[in-house]
Amino acid sequence: MTSLCPSTTGTLVQLFDFKGKNNVILAFCPAAFTGGCTKELRAYQFNLEKFTNSEKQVFGMSADDAPSQWRFTEELKAPLCLGQTAEAWSGLFFVVKERMCLLGRPASSTNSQRFRSYPAIVENMGDHRRGCSGPVVQVRRVDECRTLEEVFLNCLPAFGGAFLRRVYTILDRAIGLGCPLTISVAGPVTVSGQHMAWLIPLIETGWVAYLSTTDAVCYHDGHRSLDEHAPSPIFEVPIWGDDAALRERHIIRVTDMAFDEQVLNDQDRFLSACLLRPEFQKKMSGTEFRHKLGAVYAEQERKNGVPHGLLATCYQMAIPVFVGAPADGSVFLNSMKLWAMKRAGLIEDYAFDLDLHAEVFEACAYHYWGLFENPVRMLGTLILGGGVPKNFNLQPEPALGQVLGLAEARGYHFDVQIVSAPVTDGSLSSCPPAEAVTWGKVDKDVYQQTTESLQADYSTVMPFLVKALLDKRAHFERLEAELGRERLFERHPEARGYLRPRTGYRLFELREQLCERLLSEVKKNGQWLLQSLEYALPLFVRRK
Repeated sequence: MTSLCPSTTGTLVQLFDFKGKNNVILAFCPAAFTGGCTKELRAYQFNLEKFTNSEKQVFGMSADDAPSQWRFTEELKAPLCLGQTAEAWSGLFFVVKERMCLLGRPASSTNSQRFRSYPAIVENMGDHRRGCSGPVVQVRRVDECRTLEEVFLNCLPAFGGAFLRRVYTILDRAIGLGCPLTISVAGPVTVSGQHMAWLIPLIETGWVAYLSTTDAVCYHDGHRSLDEHAPSPIFEVPIWGDDAALRERHIIRVTDMAFDEQVLNDQDRFLSACLLRPEFQKKMSGTEFRHKLGAVYAEQERKNGVPHGLLATCYQMAIPVFVGAPADGSVFLNSMKLWAMKRAGLIEDYAFDLDLHAEVFEACAYHYWGLFENPVRMLGTLILGGGVPKNFNLQPEPALGQVLGLAEARGYHFDVQIVSAPVTDGSLSSCPPAEAVTWGKVDKDVYQQTTESLQADYSTVMPFLVKALLDKRAHFERLEAELGRERLFERHPEARGYLRPRTGYRLFELREQLCERLLSEVKKNGQWLLQSLEYALPLFVRRK
């Protein structure tokens, strides 16, 4: 193996350099923070003196990226771990087990969590010698599984089920590493009540840094707290019913959800009254606008005794809410009404305005925070549906690297998407994370192990994914009560990421200082930016 590998010491290591000098022992670790690998590396650490002398050199070898391994080795104080490079892993790896050196091709790290100890890997090596090219398909009877996680890991061996299994394992790994998550969600999640079912419980874990969605999601989020319609004006209708009859009855349909047309009229009156309040009479970013709107929604929900909705929850947790196409929805349509009424002389004043530049720059500042100031130095994203929310959620890296010229900017480390569009339709909604790599939106060095795209209706799988993740958190909370936090983290390092404070990152409260920090980086890059303004445009001649 002659390729250079990044190490947790910050240097590049080439095994060829040890030829004729040291006997090298490679301790293979499929995935950081998993139970089996943690125990194995602790065992190597405990017996390290037996291996290390003037003639021997021990390296931990992993398919994980260098940042993940750095944190792993910091917690374990384990031997040097090498991160993955495509060149280094194009050949064979070595596994040290009972004085034997076994050869085989590496399994992908998304599947490696199935292997809890080296005997399982050794068993699979036999199949590799028989000519197989991947890990053995192992399944368990569903009636032997005690948890949803066991179902995901053991009862979805192939086809679409395998995609779902990989989605779960990647999310599990990102959360266990303590990686901040961004969520992009398109579609009528609030009118259908899905935000109450699984989105808000996911947000309340403290794992989520910010949200990208649509104006319509914010608009329909207010229906359940309206004075005239609380606690819920939404009812179910058949998809293939008589829509002409619904129209005659003034019933609005959204797929199989419906509500009286008067709900829209009352929501418009509510929003117009909100937008005329003093705190809205200035120019502001969209995140500030939705933060203020969330505060009003929260008061309205308290008034009518209904549970907090999406914007109110994000307001309470200081989670920024981005809308990439604010003009495409009824919240902004009501602002347009007030703007027109002022210009027509019907109202005395209306000063609300959206600062789109500030909103996009703020998203870049949060991404920069995730890469360089957050302790784990990485970000993950969960993309539910496509459209503008997806693209807005992915665009901070091109904005930082391509447009602002900040060379060290990189894309998302983890990227899981669940979209219904087929990849063959050519739309942005359907493009997989691998395509986003070519744009720089996803980290090119790790994407083959840390990304997955599942073609599905996310409403059919998200309740189960969120429930499994929340159950795992609850399991760690019970273990913490039994063992204490320190012993729990020693036995299960991934519990540290799961048990992050529920208060979350509260990035909205940090937005001004984070934007100032990014502005200072922009200023340092002034020479490059000034040169980027130059282009030999054709001479414009005004025609008569």
